[in-house]
Amino acid sequence: ASTIVDASAAGIKLGSGNDEILNKGNIDIAARTGANLTAGSGVLIGWASSTANINSSVVASGIAGGDGNDLIINKASVTVGPATEVDPWMSRLTSTSFSLNLIGSASAGSELFSITQSTGLDGGAGNDHMFNESELDVTASSYSSSSSSSFSLAGVASSKATITTDAQATGMTAGIGADQLVNKGDIDVKANTFANSDASSLTIFGGANTNSGILGTATATGMVGGGDEGDEIANLGLIDVLATSLATANGDSFSLIGGATSDAFITADANANGIIGSQGNDNLYNNGSINVVATSTAEAGQDASVGLIGDVAAGADIVSNAIARGMSANEGNDHIQNEGDINVSVTASGVANSDSQTGWFEGDGDSDSNGNVSATGIGFELAAGNNTLNNMHSVQVSALATMNASATADGSNFADGNAVSDAGSTARSFVYGVWADDGNNTIGNHGDITLTSNTLTTA
Repeated sequence: ASTIVDASAAGIKLGSGNDEILNKGNIDIAARTGANLTAGSGVLIGWASSTANINSSVVASGIAGGDGNDLIINKASVTVGPATEVDPWMSRLTSTSFSLNLIGSASAGSELFSITQSTGLDGGAGNDHMFNESELDVTASSYSSSSSSSFSLAGVASSKATITTDAQATGMTAGIGADQLVNKGDIDVKANTFANSDASSLTIFGGANTNSGILGTATATGMVGGGDEGDEIANLGLIDVLATSLATANGDSFSLIGGATSDAFITADANANGIIGSQGNDNLYNNGSINVVATSTAEAGQDASVGLIGDVAAGADIVSNAIARGMSANEGNDHIQNEGDINVSVTASGVANSDSQTGWFEGDGDSDSNGNVSATGIGFELAAGNNTLNNMHSVQVSALATMNASATADGSNFADGNAVSDAGSTARSFVYGVWADDGNNTIGNHGDITLTSNTLTTA
C-alpha cells in the first residue's frame, strides 16, 4: 500500500516581474498533511509480504515575490506554520505493517518520506529589496512514526522500517541577485522533526530479523542571502532561531530455534543560523539581538534473542549532529559589523543500546553499539575570502555533547557458546567566538566573548 500527500499555501505569491508589495494586514498561513496507512498480509504456507509507503510534501510561505527586481515591505504580522487547533505538526505520517505466515516467509516493511518547507518573506531571484517591520513567526515541523511486525511459525520473519524526514524554516530569504534585507521587527523561526520506528519479528522455527534506518534533519535560519552577486543583510530587531531533531528506533527479534538479528542505523541533524550571507561580497550588520539554538537527539535500542538453539546478533549505530551559527559569511570578501547581543547554544545527545541473548542449549551472541555525537557552536563564521569583522558587543557560545553506549551479549549456557559485546562512543563539542577559513582577514573585537564547551561519554 502506498500514498502521496502534498499541501501548498501562500499568503501573497507573485510570478516573474518587477513587483512592489506593501503588506499592512495580518497574514496567517496554516498548512498540513496527514496520512495513516495500514498494510497487512497473511498466508498459511508460502510467502507473505506487506509494505506501507507514504510520501509527503508541505510548502508554505507568507509573501513570495517571485523572479524579478522586487520590493517587499511588511508592516504586519506574518505567521506560517501548522494548524495548531488541528495538529501541532505540519506533516504527520504514521504507518503500521504486519505479516503472518505459518510455514514459509513473512515480511513487513514501512517507508516514510517527508519534507516540510516554511518561509516568511521570499524575494526570489532578482535584485530584491525586503523590509520587515513587524512579527514573522515561521515554523516547519514533521512527525513520522512507523510500526512493523512479522510472525512465522516455521520459516523466516523479517521487519524493516525506513524513515526520512526534513524540516526547513526561514524567516527572510533572497534568491540569486544583489539583494537588500532589513529586519526591524521580530523574527521567530522554528524547525522540528520527530522520527520513530518500532520493529519486531517472531518465529518459532527459523530466522527472525529486524532493521531500522532513520534520517531526521531540521534546519532553521533567520535571514539568508542567495547567489553570488553580494547582499546587504541588516538586523535591527530580534531574531530567535530554534532547530530540533529527534530520532528513535526500537527493534526486537526472537526465535525459539534458529537465529535472530536486530539492527538500527539512526541519524539526527539540527542546523540553526541567525544570519547567513550569499556566495558574493556581502555586508552583514546586526544592531539587535540574535538567539540561536540547535538540539539533536538520536536513540536506538535493539534486542535479539533465541530460546533454545541458534545464534543472535544485535547492533545499534547512531549519529547526532547539531550546529548553530550567529552570523555566517559564505565565500567572498565579506564585511560583518556587530553592535548587538549574540547568543548561541548547541546540544547534541545520543544513546545506543544493544542486547543479544542466545539459546540455552547452543549458540553464540554478538552485540555491537556505536555512537558519534557532535555539537558545534559559532558566533561569527567567515568562509574563504578576504573578510573584515568588527565586533562591538557581547557574544556567548555554548556547546554540550553527550553519548551513552552499552552492549550486552550472552552465549549458550549448556554448550559454552561465545559471547561478544562491543560498545563505542564518541562525543565532541566545539565552540568558536570567531571561526575563519583561508584568506587575508581583518578581525577587530571590542566586546566580550564567552565560550563554554562540555562533553560527556560513557560506554
